[in-house]
Amino acid sequence: MAWINERRGLNNQQENYEFAKSLGEKYNYEVIFQDTNKFLCLQDWLSLLSQFKFIINIDRGFGGGQVPIESAILEVIHFGGLTNGAICLWPQTAIIDKGRLDFEFYFLHNDNLLQEKTIKDTLERVKKYHSFENTYKKLQDILND
Repeated sequence: MAWINERRGLNNQQENYEFAKSLGEKYNYEVIFQDTNKFLCLQDWLSLLSQFKFIINIDRGFGGGQVPIESAILEVIHFGGLTNGAICLWPQTAIIDKGRLDFEFYFLHNDNLLQEKTIKDTLERVKKYHSFENTYKKLQDILND
């Protein structure tokens, strides 16, 4: 199953949905579309996200990237986006070019070993960039300079 999420307005939602739908049809995946007007508390959101194998999140914003971080921790492969979280944690899929995303999806969706390696590498990056210990150390370094 693949999940789709987009929060940047109706036109981007429709574009994201159509792209995810085309991947679902092409590669025989069920696509679930999140109505971003419906509020989910964090626990419900994480519970829902954890049920999926992939998330399609073509976020064109340059923000922090909460969804790519949550996806990594839940071992849900994240496709798309230009946020810091996507670029740092999912460099091979942090793109918004649909042709390249389709290419990456083609290889990842069929290859369990590649999926496992991708998740393992991403979890290492989570520890490197987002662990409490590393964040605390970086803050201490800033304060000591």
